[in-house]
Amino acid sequence: MADYDESELLKYLNSDDFVKQHKAESEEKTRTFLEMAADQVKRAVEDKIESIEIDWGVWEPSERLKAEAKRRDAILKHDETRPEIKDLKFEPLPKEKADGIKGGFLALAWNKFVEEIASGRVEAAEVLVLNYMDIKFDDDNPEYYFKVADLDGNVYKGGVRKIKYNALGMVDYRYTSPKHEDYVAYFEWKWPEDYVKDYPNRSQEEYKLYELVFMANGMADKVMTDKRKHGYILHYKKGNKDIYGFVTKEELDNIKCIKDDISFMTPENCFKAYNNKVLDFTW
Repeated sequence: MADYDESELLKYLNSDDFVKQHKAESEEKTRTFLEMAADQVKRAVEDKIESIEIDWGVWEPSERLKAEAKRRDAILKHDETRPEIKDLKFEPLPKEKADGIKGGFLALAWNKFVEEIASGRVEAAEVLVLNYMDIKFDDDNPEYYFKVADLDGNVYKGGVRKIKYNALGMVDYRYTSPKHEDYVAYFEWKWPEDYVKDYPNRSQEEYKLYELVFMANGMADKVMTDKRKHGYILHYKKGNKDIYGFVTKEELDNIKCIKDDISFMTPENCFKAYNNKVLDFTW
């Protein structure tokens, strides 16, 4: 296999981008709905088994799960070495953003937040969006966490909770619809085993390259900055505790639209889901 330098491995935004740049010479095999459904059921069962504490003398994980777990462990350990969100370059929000947006006497958490803006103690840092993850197990109440880098492409540790949950979790809803002219499908990196399943007619050389690309991006401390969507991390205090949350540009421009979600923000769920699901590179 040919040697690849870092710039070649880090030039891809996601799995879809990799596919587009490595189109097979022969036409892709068309997978039937039943084949895809069967795969989804199989993966769901495997994931359920993987999440249960197993008596290893009774059940042995598949090679696929072993390889996936080994890669995930390496990526998570490396993520611990990256800078923390608190080290971003924050700037205070203009105090004028607090004008005329206080709520009624029941909106205690929101009004306190508005007072923090008026006092110049709410700050924001512009970031690049690398990916996102919905950590809820139901689709009715999504809870999104975003993986971000600074404007120079430096990747930051963990994921940051999106403040407004009841809006679409992407950076901009337009980018979530394939029918829209601005659609950019860059929010997913498939595990190498899934890449092989989803693209069964690719060459072995491509599968090996994809695995290198997957790991290089999962452990990259600096990424390409072009073609990335932008967002903002807000930082403010609740009592003496630091709160961090992700907002879109539209939400930052119209800060009142996050009013109903501020009361649910706590220091504990800025970076960690309540259900203890691990935030990892699959998002």
